Amino acid sequence: AGAAVRVISDFANHLSTARMVVAAHGLETQMELNPYALSMMVAAIISGPLTLYSWQRRSAPGARFFSPLMLAVTYWSVMYGIELTNLTSVEPFFWKLEYLAIPFVPVLWMLFTLEYTGREQWLTKRTIALFFVFPLITITLQWTNEWHHLIYRNIQADTSGPLSLPIITYGSWFWLHMSYSYLLLLAGTVLMAQMALRSARLYRAQAMMVMVGALLPSLVNVLYVARVKPFDFLDFTPWAFTLTGLLVGWSLFRYRLFDLVPAARDRVVENIKDGMVIFDAQNRLVDCNPAARQIFGWPRSPLGAPADRILSHWPDVLQLCQATGAPVTETRHDNGPDLQFFELYASTLTNRRGRTMGRIIVAHDITDRKHAQAAEQEAHQREMDLARNIQTSLLPLSAPTIPGLDIAALCLPAREVGGDLYAYHDLPPTPSHPRGGYVLAVGDVSGNGIPAALYMAAFTILLSSKAAFVLDVPELLNQLNQSLYPYMFPQRMNTALCYARLEATDDNHYTAHIANAGLIAPILRRGSHCRYLDVNGLPLGVMLDELTYHPLTIPLQPGDVLVMSSDGLVEAMNPDRELYGFSRLLDCVANAPAHSAQAMQDVILASVRAFVKNAEQHDDLTLMVIILK
Repeated sequence: AGAAVRVISDFANHLSTARMVVAAHGLETQMELNPYALSMMVAAIISGPLTLYSWQRRSAPGARFFSPLMLAVTYWSVMYGIELTNLTSVEPFFWKLEYLAIPFVPVLWMLFTLEYTGREQWLTKRTIALFFVFPLITITLQWTNEWHHLIYRNIQADTSGPLSLPIITYGSWFWLHMSYSYLLLLAGTVLMAQMALRSARLYRAQAMMVMVGALLPSLVNVLYVARVKPFDFLDFTPWAFTLTGLLVGWSLFRYRLFDLVPAARDRVVENIKDGMVIFDAQNRLVDCNPAARQIFGWPRSPLGAPADRILSHWPDVLQLCQATGAPVTETRHDNGPDLQFFELYASTLTNRRGRTMGRIIVAHDITDRKHAQAAEQEAHQREMDLARNIQTSLLPLSAPTIPGLDIAALCLPAREVGGDLYAYHDLPPTPSHPRGGYVLAVGDVSGNGIPAALYMAAFTILLSSKAAFVLDVPELLNQLNQSLYPYMFPQRMNTALCYARLEATDDNHYTAHIANAGLIAPILRRGSHCRYLDVNGLPLGVMLDELTYHPLTIPLQPGDVLVMSSDGLVEAMNPDRELYGFSRLLDCVANAPAHSAQAMQDVILASVRAFVKNAEQHDDLTLMVIILK
């Protein structure tokens, strides 16, 4: 009401100004307010706020042309209202003032529909300028009509009614102007109709409203120009455009016209490769894009169909319809000869009050990614198989044939490759050891996997190059430490090693010189006694200083059993995260049959496997059993 009072007050001021303008032109006329003029003022009151509102949102698609359109309609309504205050005469001067806006209205409408329907590529500066050429010519001809009479040839007053109405004989350019205007209005209406037919239900409603708004001014103006009663009495075209503004404004408020633009939906939703489906609170399909129809095998959109009927072959998708929150899951679908994989995203749609309105589900095709991952995994597996074969080739192919000894050994990496090792080496005769000897060793590089495997390979070669030439066990371990330290210490890694040099004696027995660098102590079983040997030392590669190792010298007797293993055996863990432990290993060695090294090894491994059950192996495991015959 306050706005209406202010507008009427402004209108009175404009009216006073108009009287002065008329007086300045030497025109004698009586100008008074009347219901017809006030009706145009009401139209201006309605279209004016729409101008302001849309201008505030001019960055949104369509709004930058809708705002000047409503401004032109507002100006037209005000000028026509001033004209209608003239009760006794008809003056072309007011018509000229109106024509400062009238020719621009169809052009602005056309520009609005082009942008709103997503045809921005047509809205170049050159194209927009060309649209305005014809209106500018029309305005120029209107103001110079007395020279050429191309707009109107004659105007006579019809005073038979309450108003002095013009009876106009139009000129040739006027009909060109009307044809151009109707053509633009019709083209805009066709664009809206096309969009309405291909839009989803929500957007179809708003597009239909805007399309009706486009038809209304054209129809009213045709009836007025053709002098069809009762429209010959008053030009209701400004009111028709005001109603158009109301319809568009209703769409703006009700359907968020400039937020949910159908053209944007077509560009984003209809053209994305991901399938998108929307279900309401009753799990009925309300919208889907072409990608979804292709994925789910729908020849056309089954709008309104229940989810359990149209997704009967997609149980994972159907489950998401009843899920809460925003879960993400993967599913696979057998599509004829091919197996397709999809990543499913689901989210709940709520209104402003937080009430659940439906669910939106997006299906992203990850088939190519799955195939690529499978190919990558296959290539990785081939590489790991090759690495395992290379690492296995560094280990002894079989147990050595040593007179008086029965030996069995194996290495079980936790992964494809590992850091454990075992080795056998013959020692050539020397003046101090004319009968030669043998080296038996079990090692464990810290960690597991590829890094440990690389160091294991290097250490195996390093040990092979030194064992036959450095017979003093402490000296050998120190040389190994000096060689490993520059490479292992920066990586915070080390190598544990249990080393036994067997020296043959004159009675065809052996004396064992055993040193231990950080590995678990070896077990000696002699008769009914079984114990861990008291031999220890720091792992190799932890410090550069010379390390002190005290080897243990043991004359071996027939029937003795020597067991060396990595910590992966005693640290084997069951599902309850209990360790196999030193005691179980000692008891198992004490009670295992000693007639064969292989038989004892099998018993120990069976004991470990029975303990861990189905728990995952987390560390490499190496075991060597030596029995003196």
